Amino acid sequence: MKTLQVSNLSLKQLNIQRRNSYGFVLASLLITTLMILFAIVFLHKQQEMLLPVLVAASLLITGPAILKLRQINLEIRAKLQSAS
Repeated sequence: MKTLQVSNLSLKQLNIQRRNSYGFVLASLLITTLMILFAIVFLHKQQEMLLPVLVAASLLITGPAILKLRQINLEIRAKLQSAS
């Protein structure tokens, strides 16, 4: 497994990044849900191809943000363990 590279950011800065990442993930999931609902309601004739494309796009958009959030959480945990 890859070793954790701890940056020189303070805990306050990491918490700000974590809060922003949570916001981005939640906003992208909300927008994805709205796009899928829009596709179901208004584009029901072309649903065979549209829904898989929207789901794939949402995974590609949300995936890196979730990975960054995981990295930030691991880094915060490592800093808290080294501080105690």
